[in-house]
Amino acid sequence: MAEFTRRDLILGGGLLLAGSGSQLLGVNPFSADGAVAAIAPDADREWIRTARILVAEAYNPPFYPELDYDPEKAVRLAKALNANTFRYPVAAYYAYFPTRTKYPIHPKLAGDPMRETLRLCRAANLKTIAYIPVNHPFMDVNDVNPLYPQWQRRGANGKPFVTTHFGFARYYEGCLNSPLSAEILQMVQEVLEYDFDLVYFDGPYQGMDHRAEFCHCEWCRTAFMKASGRDIPAQDAFPDDLIAYTHWMNDDVARGTLQRLTNTARGTKGLPVLFNNTSLLSRGWCRSHLIRVTDGFMFESAETPEQKLFNLQLGKSTDKVIWTYVGYHSQYNREHLEDKSIRGWYSYPVDGDNLLMDGSVAFSAGTGMVFWSLSRLYFMPHPPESYAEGRNIRAIFDLMEKHADLLYSTHSSPQAGLLVSSQTIEWCNAKSFIPPAYPNGFRGIWQIMQEGSIASEPFLDFDFERRDLDRYKLIYLSNAVCLSQVQCGILADFVARGGTLVATHLSGLYDEYGRAQTQRPLHELLGIKFTTDQPEEQPELYLKIPGRDELIPQDPQIVRFQELGDSSVLATTYDLAHRENLGAAITQRNHGNGRVIYIGSNLEAIYVETHMPVIRDSLLDLLEPALGASRRYRIPAEKGLLAQFSESPGIIVLHLIANDGNKVKKIRASESYMPVMNTPVAIRVPSGKSASSVHLLRADKPAQFSQKDGWVHLDIDKIYIYESVVVTLA
Repeated sequence: MAEFTRRDLILGGGLLLAGSGSQLLGVNPFSADGAVAAIAPDADREWIRTARILVAEAYNPPFYPELDYDPEKAVRLAKALNANTFRYPVAAYYAYFPTRTKYPIHPKLAGDPMRETLRLCRAANLKTIAYIPVNHPFMDVNDVNPLYPQWQRRGANGKPFVTTHFGFARYYEGCLNSPLSAEILQMVQEVLEYDFDLVYFDGPYQGMDHRAEFCHCEWCRTAFMKASGRDIPAQDAFPDDLIAYTHWMNDDVARGTLQRLTNTARGTKGLPVLFNNTSLLSRGWCRSHLIRVTDGFMFESAETPEQKLFNLQLGKSTDKVIWTYVGYHSQYNREHLEDKSIRGWYSYPVDGDNLLMDGSVAFSAGTGMVFWSLSRLYFMPHPPESYAEGRNIRAIFDLMEKHADLLYSTHSSPQAGLLVSSQTIEWCNAKSFIPPAYPNGFRGIWQIMQEGSIASEPFLDFDFERRDLDRYKLIYLSNAVCLSQVQCGILADFVARGGTLVATHLSGLYDEYGRAQTQRPLHELLGIKFTTDQPEEQPELYLKIPGRDELIPQDPQIVRFQELGDSSVLATTYDLAHRENLGAAITQRNHGNGRVIYIGSNLEAIYVETHMPVIRDSLLDLLEPALGASRRYRIPAEKGLLAQFSESPGIIVLHLIANDGNKVKKIRASESYMPVMNTPVAIRVPSGKSASSVHLLRADKPAQFSQKDGWVHLDIDKIYIYESVVVTLA
C-alpha cells in the first residue's frame, strides 16, 4: 500500500492507491486520478441554486410496473405547479429511452418519450435534468438475465446480496468494479446526445441494504489485490486492512466512478452535475469523499423540520449547490407493516400542511426545491390546485419565484461553527459509542443555539483546510472522538488567533481512523488528561457550579479527567446519591488570544432527549462571553421557533419557521400546525447603518418597527409555519 500522511488525507480527500485496480482490470473505466474537467461556470449556477423542480419518479407509476407515462400531461402538470425545471428518469428498474447499452429497457417502451419530453419542455421554457442511477438496484431476482451474475455484489460465501427498494420486488445489488460500470458510462455518453441542461446522478452506490458488507466478487478481489497486494478483509479485520479497503472503495472506486462520469458530462457538453448525498451522515457510506467532485448535491430528506434545516445548513457550508426534496414527509408511516419496503401510496396527493412546512424550511435555507413527485398528482381527475398538495406546492414555488433574487444574493452569517465529524461516524468503535446516538450531540447544541438566538453553521471535518475558520467567533466540537493531528493543529491556531473552542466528552480521544494515540494534541490544547479512557455511567449525577446553590442535571455518562496547568474549573460533577464530589466536569483555559472550554460529558445531547431549560441556559451561559457582543438577532426561546439569518451589503433577512404542530410527533405522520402569536423580534443593524424599511415577506406588507442602540425592534402578530423579516439598510 502506498505511503500517505494525515495531511494528504485531509487535503487530498483520502488515499489514492497506486496502480488502480480498476485500471489494471480494464473493466471499470473509472479512476480518481487524471485531469478533472472544469466546474460549471457561475453563470450556470444561478438557475440551479434556486431551481423549482418537478420529478418524474420512475420507480413507481406511471413508469413502473406498467408504462403509462404521457409527456404532454407531465409537462402540463409542471407548468400548473409553477415548476421551472423537469427531471426525467433516464433509467430506474428499466431504461426509459431506447438505450444501446445492456441495461434492461421497459418492455412497453414505444418510440422515445425522453426526446419528446425534452422537446415539450423546451417549448414550455422548462429547464431539464437527466436522472441517471449509478448502480441503484434494478436487477430483479426473478429475471433470467445471463449478465446479472457478472454484475452482482457477493458475500464472502459467494452468495449474491439481495436488497429491497420500493416494495415491488427484490433486487440483486450491483458492483461498481464489475462490467456493469462500462454500461453506466455508455449510458451517460448516450444521454449527452440529448438536449439536457443538467445531469443528476443517483449514486454511486456500492450496495443498499447490504452496503456495510464488503463485496467479495471476482472483480473486487482481483482489483483490490492489484491495488494493494491484499485480499478483501473480513469485517472484523485488523484496522490497517480495514483502512486500506475503505479508502480503496471510497476513493478509487466510488469517487473515481463519480469523477469520471462528471468529467464526461462536463467535458462533452459543459453540463453542471449534482448527485444524491442523502446518506452523508450515515456510517458505511462514502458521501463526504464525493462532495469535491460535482457542482452540488441533494439532501433528500429528514425526519423533522429541525433536522432538515440543520442538514441544509450543513450542505450550504460546502459552498456547493444544494437541493432538497419537498414531499418526503408525505410518505406513509408503515409502522405496522412487516415489509418496510412497501411504502404505501406514492400516486395519491396528501392533505395537510406538511409540504408547506417542508418547502418553507428549504426556502429559508436558500436551497433548490425538488417536488417528489409527478405521480402524486398524475392520476388525479382534477387540476393540481384542486388538492391541498397541489396548492401548497404551487404556493411554495410561487414564493420562490418571486424572491429568487433575494435568495441568490443573501448569504448566511454565522457566529458559531458546529463540527460534524464524519470520521467519528465512520471509524469510532469505542465501547460507549452508539452510532445512532452520535448526532444527538451536534443536533443538541444546534437546537440550544437556535433557542438562544445564536446564528450557527454546521460544517464537516474534511473541510477544515478550505474553510476560513476565522469567520466564526466560536467552534463547538460535540463528542468529536476521531480527529487527526493536523486538524487539532488547525483548531489550536484558530484559538491562538482569538477564537473560542468548546469540546465535549470523548473529543480527541482517537486519531482520524479510530485508533488509540499516545499523543492527544486536542487534550493538550484543552489542558486535560483522562483518568480512564472509558466513560462511566451512574444515576443521580449533577453539575455543581461555584457560587450557585442550584444543582443542574448532568449527563449520566461522564468522563473522569484531571485539569492540568493553568486550567480553571467551572463546574464539578456531584453524586447526589452518595453525597460525593466526583471531580471536574467543566474546565477552561486561555491559549494565545483565545479560550478553550472542555465539558467532560455529552451534555448537549441530553437537551435533545429532555428539552430541560436549565441545561440549555447553563450551556448558553458558557457561550455568552464569546458570542454575546456579536449576536445578530433575538427571538423568544420557544420550542419549534427556528431562525435562519442571512444578509447582503444592503439587506438583512431573518427567516422564521414555526414548527408548532398540533399532533404527536411521529415519523412521516401527516401533521397540521398551530400559529405562533405575538412574537417580538430584534435584529442588529451593522455599525454606521440604519433601517430604511422593514417588510414581512410572506405576509407581503410593511412592518411597524423602531430603532434603538443599533437594533431594529418589531412584533409579528402571527407566524403560521413561516415568515421572513426583510430589513433594508440605509
